[in-house]
Amino acid sequence: MTIFKIEGDEEFVEWYENASEEERQHNSVWKFSLAMVLLSAIIFIGTRGQTETAPGAYEVRGVSNGAVQVIERDTGQHTELRAPNLVKQALSGKIKRGDIIYR
Repeated sequence: MTIFKIEGDEEFVEWYENASEEERQHNSVWKFSLAMVLLSAIIFIGTRGQTETAPGAYEVRGVSNGAVQVIERDTGQHTELRAPNLVKQALSGKIKRGDIIYR
């Protein structure tokens, strides 16, 4: 019983019936490999969109010498923010290592 018909389906069925076991395995491995490559591409494109952030976004790394040590999310550059209110929040525990802050 066929639920839907795919164009070229008869040709594949004929090939499959006449193919050796080695040819069938090779065909299966090739299709699986193609599926994995496509899945990897979809995951890569999906995660790439998630890592892009707005300008002025920083990841907190710690507090030292009266400044909050951060990494700019845009460039990956290490820098420090000398805003007294940020330092107070970091020292009180409101801002923790790994948090994202925006300016």
